Amino acid sequence: MSVLKIFKICKHESQLHVTPTIEATEVVCNALGGVMHTNMYGGMWTISTNLTEHSDTAYTNLALKQHTDNSYFSEPAGLQIFHCIEHNDGTGGESIFMDGFYGAKKLKEEHPKDFEFLSNFQLDAEYIEDGHHFRLLAPVLKVNKFGDVVHLRTPMAFADGEECRSYYRSLKNLAQYFEDPQNQFVIKLQPGTVVAIDNFRVLHGRAAFTGKRILCGSYVRRDDWTDKARVLKLIK
Repeated sequence: MSVLKIFKICKHESQLHVTPTIEATEVVCNALGGVMHTNMYGGMWTISTNLTEHSDTAYTNLALKQHTDNSYFSEPAGLQIFHCIEHNDGTGGESIFMDGFYGAKKLKEEHPKDFEFLSNFQLDAEYIEDGHHFRLLAPVLKVNKFGDVVHLRTPMAFADGEECRSYYRSLKNLAQYFEDPQNQFVIKLQPGTVVAIDNFRVLHGRAAFTGKRILCGSYVRRDDWTDKARVLKLIK
């Protein structure tokens, strides 16, 4: 059965069962809109504690709090695809997903001033490593003309103490929804299971782990994956 036939999309997250190799994962990525190539990450990427080419906590065995990727890109990935192709002689590493728009909705209802701050304040997101320096000014919560959140980012940088205090107050109130286990979907990724998430909406994290764990995947441009999804009549 082809990848497109077995692909079942829910609104924001989907799982596929494929051969646990980078090559098979790339087939899935191409079926969902095509691999997004960047100057820093290339196309398909591999994450392992044995790899040190990026100054990123993802390349360790430490826990990762829920976040979105590419907050420092002017055109961040629309879709992110994960596939744990190996985890030997160890435990942990459960993936944590949660709906960032739900948290933003609750913040707007219960802390409207903090919602307004996070949707207006231009936050400085920056990533620096040898040979690369990305930077972008944009709000944490991007809203449309109707006041609905259409994109959530998770960077942190400030111009002065008042901005910092306002940000952390607002972020603390937003984070309470992200940290509530009732709002989280936790799954232990196994070889053969591919997960695709909406990087504009779904935050992802990871529990600490032991042993050898290799994760591969890619980014897909938002226009490319929504184009593919509309052709397949999966979304309008």
